Amino acid sequence: MPEAAPIRSSRTFLTVSNLEAVGATRSTYVNPNDFTVQFNNSSFTNVQANAGDGTIVKMYPQMCSLDLNYFNISAVFQNNKLKFSSPIIVNSPVVITIPDGIYNIINLITVLQTQLNAYVNFVGETGTDNTVWFDTTANSPPPFTVNGQINLFYKCYGAPTVGDITVDFVDPLAAQPYNSRKLFGSSSNTIVIPAPAIVVANKFGSYVFPYAADLLTYNIIRVHANLARRTYAMSGEPRALNQTDIFFEMFLTSDNGTGTTFVFSPNDPFAFEQIVDSNFDTLRIQLRDVYGDLVQLAPTAEFHLTLGITREVPEQTNAQKIQQLASFQHFNSIA
Repeated sequence: MPEAAPIRSSRTFLTVSNLEAVGATRSTYVNPNDFTVQFNNSSFTNVQANAGDGTIVKMYPQMCSLDLNYFNISAVFQNNKLKFSSPIIVNSPVVITIPDGIYNIINLITVLQTQLNAYVNFVGETGTDNTVWFDTTANSPPPFTVNGQINLFYKCYGAPTVGDITVDFVDPLAAQPYNSRKLFGSSSNTIVIPAPAIVVANKFGSYVFPYAADLLTYNIIRVHANLARRTYAMSGEPRALNQTDIFFEMFLTSDNGTGTTFVFSPNDPFAFEQIVDSNFDTLRIQLRDVYGDLVQLAPTAEFHLTLGITREVPEQTNAQKIQQLASFQHFNSIA
């Protein structure tokens, strides 16, 4: 049985960041969702120079970190609006617009409280007979449950004239289309806030959503690289399975809220290992969502990636070394 050629393996590590991207300086930021790094070290990155000796170069992600600095409620995501309708609401229907920003459930409730009390009022309310959205007095219910379900409620003061309110979370035909259903944890596109059966002081109109508010705009962030060739995904129209430049995916959870830094350290980094068969003096990184759109990060967000690079260089077998030595000795004897 022929002797297998021994392999000499070496491993090095390479760090890349959008702070080192082409065009970046200490005062000029390059968005981490799409940046290019120029290594300017051909002796390290020139794979093809070693192609003749059978060297195999592989690259894999050792770890990375990403600042999740983006507006999780914004016009970009079309999750910043909801509509209130009722025959006895002033200026019905009323569309509420949540300002673009980074939100958790607490500051979301604060903004909704301000907007609803300013714009969603019943006809005929007075200083003594009125309603207050998200009332905070002692006997009012909490604005959200321990599981994060929003309680959309108003409290009656005196005996205002109230009625059922229809709330729409989806309108694809609006001048600025919106779909905030996922944000509010609604099981349907439209809900109804029922009015109290008897309207007296301290009665509430309330709707508790069936699911927790989902403030995690991105569940998966895909790291694309110009060297990646191992991943296939559905793409194009009509949808079909195609080879992509996805290098690896990062799965976010509720612990990875906006404003935090997400650290990705795969249990098995070699699962994402790529064979590099062309020079990589230029590396382009893109961060995209599952729809293929660039992740809408703030320009000041930082992305740091540590790459592991292995080189497997075939060496001569003992038989080859003996044959080479015999040929050398034969040549010397002739000389």
